Formats: sequence, C-alpha cells, structure tokens
Amino acid sequence: DIPFADAKRAIAIVGNELADDIPWEMEEAIFDHALLPAPVNKVLAAVVRSADVRTLLDRLEAKGIDPRALAVAPVSYAALVRRIDPTGTVLVVDLGHQRTNVALVEAGRTLAARTLSRAGHQLTEEFRRTYQLPYAEAEELKEAEAVLVLEEELGDDHAGYAGATARAMAPLLREIRFTHGLFGTRLGTKVDRVLLCGGTSL
Repeated sequence: DIPFADAKRAIAIVGNELADDIPWEMEEAIFDHALLPAPVNKVLAAVVRSADVRTLLDRLEAKGIDPRALAVAPVSYAALVRRIDPTGTVLVVDLGHQRTNVALVEAGRTLAARTLSRAGHQLTEEFRRTYQLPYAEAEELKEAEAVLVLEEELGDDHAGYAGATARAMAPLLREIRFTHGLFGTRLGTKVDRVLLCGGTSL
C-alpha cells in the first residue's frame, strides 16, 4: 500500500514498483509521480529514459530554447480541460503522428493515462500501401482525403479513401475503447465527454 500521508516513503515505494515494470535500470531513468488521494487512492506515475530527455534538451538548446519545465503530456491536459469542463469527467484522446495519448481527467486533474503506439503514421502507411505512393505523397493524400465515415455515405471517388482510413484506424479504435473500459473499471468513473485533439484528429 502507498502511504499517501508520507511523501518521502511514497517516492521510494513508487520507484521500487516502477523498477519491476520498466525495461531499463532505474539508474538510466527519470520518473515523477502524483499522489491521487481519497476517494481515488491511486498513484499516477511517468518514467522516461534519461538519455532520451538529454537528447531532447540538446535539440532544444541547439535552437536557443531553454525550457523551465518538462511536462508529461497527459498530465498537462488537465489545465486544458479545466478551461472547457472544470467539474466533469473528460476522456482526452490526443492523436499524434507516432503515438496516441489517452487520459482521463476528472474535476480538473488527470487520474489515469495510457500511451498507444498507433497514430497518424499507420494511417499514412495504409495510404502508401493502398495507392502505391512514396511516403511523402501518401502523407499529403492522407491530410487531404482521410475521412472516418461509412463508405456508402460517400461517392465512389472518396469511398476508397474512407476504406483505407477505416482499415488503418480500426486497431487504434479498439485500443481506445479498451482503455476507456479499463479506466472505468479501475477508477469507477463515467466519462461525460470525449475531447479529440492532436494533428491526426484534424
């Protein structure tokens, strides 16, 4: 059990728990956590390889950028959701290019998050395979024509694009549904709305 009243002991316990679940040594990693007290009584933790953070900071420094803080994306969604729905329960689905973040935000705080390794890249790959295009051209076609609706609702010119979109997105949609159910089972929450964001959502 996590001693929520003892922050120092909590840090040590969270570190030990993470050590059993990550594919690196803890000496190679940076982690942070947030204690979610009653009635949740959970710990929200994030861990990343130190080398990956160093690479990111080096790239930013090369462009003259000196960040004051390093935020975990799902945690930062809470500030956005507070402006939209400060009291409700919102499932944030951030569709990027390489990954999709799914976060549950309730009453302005992130309670749970999961990162999925499917996103816009898989959609581009489906367009590339279907239409035998170079990757860059497939990316342009995706941005212009990708649509997630029933094929019979479209004319012949666009039905093929809808089919390619559906094939690429089906595994991701299954993972999002599973994640939604997982959060509900573990936390006993009911989502009031879904907030879709990120470049691939456009």
